Amino acid sequence: MNEIAFLLGLILILVGFVGIIIPFIPGIPIMWLGALAYGAMTGFRELTWPWMLIITLIALVSITLDFILSAIMARKFGGSRLASFGSLLGGILGTLYLGAFGALLGAFGGAALTDLPVSRSIRKALRSGTGAVVGFVLALIVDLTSGIAILAIYLLTAIS
Repeated sequence: MNEIAFLLGLILILVGFVGIIIPFIPGIPIMWLGALAYGAMTGFRELTWPWMLIITLIALVSITLDFILSAIMARKFGGSRLASFGSLLGGILGTLYLGAFGALLGAFGGAALTDLPVSRSIRKALRSGTGAVVGFVLALIVDLTSGIAILAIYLLTAIS
């Protein structure tokens, strides 16, 4: 049973890790699910509740930052509140239509296009869009770091 549980958990975690890069696969939630499945199938003997809590906190922080970093950075780069919203909406719509490149393009375009009527300056609007892209890249770094941490915890607890 432990081998089956380990393989199931590992498969889910690896699929989730790939999902960090491929936008249509919710990477971090799938990784969390893999850890939870393994823990539940083994009675949380190896992957204990405290470790599962740490994985849950890592996942929650990563998911939260994934949604808000583009919006925050659009504001930090001088964009309006509307630009923050535009960045978030553009990133989601871009992902739906063009995948990873669409998420990046959508975040930039959403921030820039919604900031232009407010700022009335192409330069400020482009700066806001650039901030959204910086936020998108930061979110990807957070996701990759979180994914590596979840994978490491899983392997260290499951193999020991």
